[in-house]
Amino acid sequence: MAGLIHFVGFTIAEGVTPARVDRVRERVLALVAAVEGAELLCVGANTSGSAFARDWHYAAIVRLRDQAVLAAYLAHPAHAALSAETRDGFYEQCAVLDIEVPDGSAHDGEDAR
Repeated sequence: MAGLIHFVGFTIAEGVTPARVDRVRERVLALVAAVEGAELLCVGANTSGSAFARDWHYAAIVRLRDQAVLAAYLAHPAHAALSAETRDGFYEQCAVLDIEVPDGSAHDGEDAR
């Protein structure tokens, strides 16, 4: 399966509590569970010591079967709830990337050699 990787990274705003971070995590889990063809790869805190990563505190990475699943994911009411939660003072910066995973890539579950 080729598909897409959907990456969302956050610089969490000052004063956001651990309970609120947990609430955002739960919303991510609920969204992925609600959309057929979406698979959570990871959600959590950035542990990189790189200077390039120091301002990025938290991320979610989701694998999506195809563009139609991405469209369903973005249109889902659980995505609207997650967006509302995060846009209400959760982050200072947010980065969203959608990356196509070509057939035969190492991440596609096949040997790319």
